[in-house]
Amino acid sequence: MIGVETVRRLAIVALAGVATVTPAAAALPSAPFPLGKGNLPEVRSSQQIAPGLAVYTVQRGASLSSDWRVTAGVARTPRERARAVRCLAGLGLSPALESYRAPGSRPRAYVEVAGGRFASEDAAVSAATRAKSCALQAQAVAASPHQRLGPWRLHILEIKPAEFHGRLLSVLGDDTVHGREKPSEIARRTAALAVVNGGFFVIKAADGVEGEPAGLSVIDGQVRSEPTAGRPYLLLSDDGRVGARIVTAPLRSLAVRWSDGGATKLGGVDRQPGQVRNCGVAGDGPGRRPVQDETCVLPDDIVAITPDAGFAPDLRGATTVLVTRDGRLTPARPPGAGEVLLVGIGKGASELAARMASNSRASVDLSLAALSGLQAPHAYAVNGGPLLLKGGERVRDDDREGWSMTEVSRQRANFVHDWTVLRNPRTAVGVGVDGTIWFLVVEGREFQEASQTQAASVGLSIEELRSVMAHLGARDAMNLDGGGSSVLVLNGTLATKPSDLTGERPVGDAIVVMP
Repeated sequence: MIGVETVRRLAIVALAGVATVTPAAAALPSAPFPLGKGNLPEVRSSQQIAPGLAVYTVQRGASLSSDWRVTAGVARTPRERARAVRCLAGLGLSPALESYRAPGSRPRAYVEVAGGRFASEDAAVSAATRAKSCALQAQAVAASPHQRLGPWRLHILEIKPAEFHGRLLSVLGDDTVHGREKPSEIARRTAALAVVNGGFFVIKAADGVEGEPAGLSVIDGQVRSEPTAGRPYLLLSDDGRVGARIVTAPLRSLAVRWSDGGATKLGGVDRQPGQVRNCGVAGDGPGRRPVQDETCVLPDDIVAITPDAGFAPDLRGATTVLVTRDGRLTPARPPGAGEVLLVGIGKGASELAARMASNSRASVDLSLAALSGLQAPHAYAVNGGPLLLKGGERVRDDDREGWSMTEVSRQRANFVHDWTVLRNPRTAVGVGVDGTIWFLVVEGREFQEASQTQAASVGLSIEELRSVMAHLGARDAMNLDGGGSSVLVLNGTLATKPSDLTGERPVGDAIVVMP
């Protein structure tokens, strides 16, 4: 997940030299990938895993040696720019300005202020630490500006639905909402041919339930986590033939239907009441706008807890009621098979109390059909964003989907700059006109977080991700979770290098390809 690990002000930025290799052909678009200079070397390889299932690896550019400099973060106004320049100049770091445009529908210009040149990471870290005296956000994590040279290592898992006769679905870590599991462990547990990391999820208990999908999750037709309003989702069909769609249509609200004919809107499924990771709550209340990697706290809320939640909700100050399989309302206890525990806080608690007083029965439909109107009893869904392509056109609604750099604090703007505009490990999915499905996993940060001096892959920006998915031939495409979560597993073995220092990261959910 690309989160606080990348929020790095006064970060160290690597500068590069050049190397050359000889390209080789593979069954991909014949034109070079649209990354960096057009004459960069590009080496391709391929592996057929099963009929209709192949993986391609592309190495573009060459491993580069690096020296180091310090960046004082983004500057969107003359005042912010003057302050950052003054800070670096006072340390003798010869400030320079890198120009960018904010991601999204309002691409305003801004700069990143950088300076200095160091032979070692330690020397740059020392300079960044001294710069904290300027009261800027000083962190020492390297990043690469190799805009023209790379290098990049791309892994592309391709599924041809007309030829592949296996299954494509998603699974939760340890098969529960409150569960995290390494994709390689998921691969061995499910005997999968291939596994790719899935959507965003909660990492820390302070932000909700650890492992809980931070957005929509549907397992075998049942909603296991509510959607993030305004974001796309990946819909996988498991009805005898592999299929995938990237859906952007608005979703309905889930509801409790009471015996007197009334209905009460549900705010969420299998999460702590009042805590919504990435915000984006449906409706007009607080937290309705998505905000990536932030947790919205709601004073009024009603959530449904299922037997598959894997955790006990916080019931302090809450009103609770259990809906049994036959619809009866009983005192609260952990739900059994076919039962749902309703938990309300604030106005949600008052609403539940009033409904319980005047009703003897209720029904709670947590199917994908209730949420979307789609009759897909064996469907699976995975959250993600931003949307990259729709109908073959590039979509740049990043700001509306939770990555705005305007009307936010400088700290938040720095985070979005790091997350979207700079390069990171990425995972994305695309679907072609003929139904071909591509999962793209891009390695990154290999030297940045491991104090290495050679870079084998620098990752992609979100805009570069759009270009690569369009190059592959995707009509629709969306970003999935990335950063340390990005991984591809083939036949139970890691095929990519995770960027976390600790190695492969346990994730909240994953996409699995099975025989």
